[in-house]
Amino acid sequence: MNSIDNREEYLLRAVNAFERKLIVISPDFEILAVNDQGLKRPEITRIKRYCYEQFRDRDRPCELCPVIGSLRCGKPTYLGKHDWDEKKMACIFSYPLFSDGKIDAVVVVDFDLSVLVWLEERMNQSSAFLHNLLLSSVDGVVAADTGGNLIVFNMAVSEILGYNIKEAFDTLHVSDIYAKEDDARDVMRRLRSEKYGGKGKLKSHHLDLKGKDSQSVPVRLNASIVYKD
Repeated sequence: MNSIDNREEYLLRAVNAFERKLIVISPDFEILAVNDQGLKRPEITRIKRYCYEQFRDRDRPCELCPVIGSLRCGKPTYLGKHDWDEKKMACIFSYPLFSDGKIDAVVVVDFDLSVLVWLEERMNQSSAFLHNLLLSSVDGVVAADTGGNLIVFNMAVSEILGYNIKEAFDTLHVSDIYAKEDDARDVMRRLRSEKYGGKGKLKSHHLDLKGKDSQSVPVRLNASIVYKD
């Protein structure tokens, strides 16, 4: 078997191993090829001629089918929708295939994702964005867990106190950045009180922090307790 045959065999195996439905259809929506995953759906007992018959039990193309968009503009098209009752998120992509400058087929990839998985991905993206936002803030931002271990130590506070970020995470307890020994306890006491901005919040509190070289750095502290639930 020559190298081209090898490549084609591996490509075919990869397409069939792909755990999402992949269909190749003609410009008039006739099914030209379906991968193994597309054939494993329980409702499929035989291959029908058109994709809208096979997968949607319709007598005409779906109004929102992304293939229509690809045929119209000659570019990849995407359709996303969710069904909260069925706990599904459908992401359908269509990619036009050209021959001599004309579309002679369209590849359709149908991702059926759990809504929970989709939401988790969106939350992870949001968390990453917020984390980057904190790290790049022009104000110094420090966060610690209930044991005083640092969770966030951004570039601004690194420049203020003189620690590089890795050094801070490796060597510092949150109480180490306060100039006075009792300041950490005093901040927590104020956070638990209703008097300083509401329970769990402390606004515009003036105190000194301790830099790497033990220098005092006057700051105006805004603090809050962040709860998991």
